[in-house]
Amino acid sequence: FYLFIETSSPRQFGDKATILTSYLNGPQCMKFSYHMYGGGIGALNIYANNQSIFSRSGNQGNRWISEETSILEGGRYMVEFEGVRGRSYEGDIAIDAISFTPGSCPFQTPKPPTPRPTNPPTSSTNPPTQAANCNFDNGDTCGYQNGAGQFNWKVNRGSTSSSGTGPSSDVSGRGFYLFIETSSPRQFGDKATILTSYLNGPQCMKFSYHMYGGGIGALNIYANNQSIFSRSGNQGNRWISEETSILQGGRYMVTFEGVRGRSYEGDIAIDEISFTPGSCSANCNFDNGDTCGYQNGAGQFNWKVNRGSTPSSGTGPSSDVSGRGFYLFIETSSPRQFGDKATILTSYLNGPQCMKFSYHMYGGGIGALNIYANNQSIFSRSGNQGNRWISEETSILQGGRYMVEFEGVRGRSYEGDIAIDAISFTPGSCPFQTPKPPTPRPTNPPTSSTNPPTQAGTVVVYHFYNFLVNTTKSLYTNDDHMPGLWSTALSASKVWILTYCDVQYLLLGTCLEFGFWREFLLNVITQGVGSNSPHQEANDKCARQLMPNGLVFDEEEK
Repeated sequence: FYLFIETSSPRQFGDKATILTSYLNGPQCMKFSYHMYGGGIGALNIYANNQSIFSRSGNQGNRWISEETSILEGGRYMVEFEGVRGRSYEGDIAIDAISFTPGSCPFQTPKPPTPRPTNPPTSSTNPPTQAANCNFDNGDTCGYQNGAGQFNWKVNRGSTSSSGTGPSSDVSGRGFYLFIETSSPRQFGDKATILTSYLNGPQCMKFSYHMYGGGIGALNIYANNQSIFSRSGNQGNRWISEETSILQGGRYMVTFEGVRGRSYEGDIAIDEISFTPGSCSANCNFDNGDTCGYQNGAGQFNWKVNRGSTPSSGTGPSSDVSGRGFYLFIETSSPRQFGDKATILTSYLNGPQCMKFSYHMYGGGIGALNIYANNQSIFSRSGNQGNRWISEETSILQGGRYMVEFEGVRGRSYEGDIAIDAISFTPGSCPFQTPKPPTPRPTNPPTSSTNPPTQAGTVVVYHFYNFLVNTTKSLYTNDDHMPGLWSTALSASKVWILTYCDVQYLLLGTCLEFGFWREFLLNVITQGVGSNSPHQEANDKCARQLMPNGLVFDEEEK
């Protein structure tokens, strides 16, 4: 066999095809043969590190011509063969028998390379994105090249050689995958890197990874030396599907880096790598059991994908919205603490969008769900919303490029699991909705929507009613009853102990609706919540500071 360019229609004058070798290091003697026969021959150009090392043009006769040339490059580089289409279909160019030997060629005075033209021609036959796709099921690396590091990625089928780590099969259960073998002589911190073939412009990359074992290190992925994905530690004995947007312009390769952890139980595997031009869709129903490329952000813990009920009773959904699939949620059991936050970010969006989603906020210790676009608040809910999925839509009025961030805040107990599902985006604002301008993210955001209030006029007690900010102005002269969406829940049929003004007092709620508020105020302001309270005097003082003018309800506010 040999390699050639086919210059028949639809090829046109000046069209180019390029192909690159695997990586080389330092000076090399390159030997090869070429064939350039026909009345419409264009040119054969060869480059190393964008430096021209060989060029021929025009008809060279119906024969193979052997050539050798010295490459004087230092460091690491690839050699690029460029075939240029001439003036007719009689322009096929072929190459064959390519070899490299370290050092310069004998019996040849090396010539210094010349720079590639400052305006390099673009190639109409540039390797397509699909060339970088690989499921390794041919038993090879699809042209991916091992890079710098202490060891290499390997193709494997079935289980890895070490027990207690690595997958038992590829994603499909039938084929091959790529992995790092972390047994001796590998040491902590050793790295293996492998690079894809070239890609052009923004891409949506999808892949699966397996990181199981007590000594797992890290999987890092880079595009043009920019980190686009990172995971570390044991992720469980399962394949996890992932997608991430690569926003690079121009031409680049993607690097997969596997880092050896603290023991031989650190095998990491990847499979099913594919690229699609453009950024990834931000729509997600989580029913593939993954996060659709959403990335966990800053916070004390992470959102998790789940199916069925959450581990805690009395909180969380029993299924996803459809009743059949997966959803995303925050697990608020120990070691989580009051005010802890979990954030997750979608892939990139552009311009105004109508966002639709469903949320579930059920439990006696629910904190808050906040959603931001470009650090602008676009949605917020706090407290128990009942054991049901609630569908919501909101217009995002951002221009340019941004991500949407979902923030879950842990409330006062483990009964605070919050879930989201069925997230979708449609360009433009939502129909039948008057878009509201977003509000800036608080510069010093409260640690929780259920934090007890710390200044007069910020208390709210509710059970069946969910009061919204800027809707009721009844508790204090210049404040509404829920600034910043701070709240605390009180059942009208139970006895609760609340802390306020550094004093504990009992609230005995026995009635519903606004009558409950009146009884609450009556108890606190006039009685200190009972004649037997050891803190009656302090309670009276605290209540008078809170509500010096009492509580007034207008009809339209009920």
